[in-house]
Amino acid sequence: DTDPTLNSFIAEWWVNELGLTELEAWRPWTLDGKKKVVGYVTSYDKNFWFVTIRGGGHMLPGMKPAASFEMLRSFLANSALPSFAP
Repeated sequence: DTDPTLNSFIAEWWVNELGLTELEAWRPWTLDGKKKVVGYVTSYDKNFWFVTIRGGGHMLPGMKPAASFEMLRSFLANSALPSFAP
């Protein structure tokens, strides 16, 4: 969400233009379930997610390896990203 070339506001606008049905509203997600918000996710129909990772950019796996791994793992397993529950 810190990439100046394609920031999350532009990406979110593009996703909204797709006309998909929102299944789960924008919510925080975390790696441990309670301590630190890693980013935000909105789920849509057709198995489409809009995911942000705080401090991420074009080189996400190098910048945020744990968060990028969990995002990919959850997507491939068709399971929700862990919810933040303070």
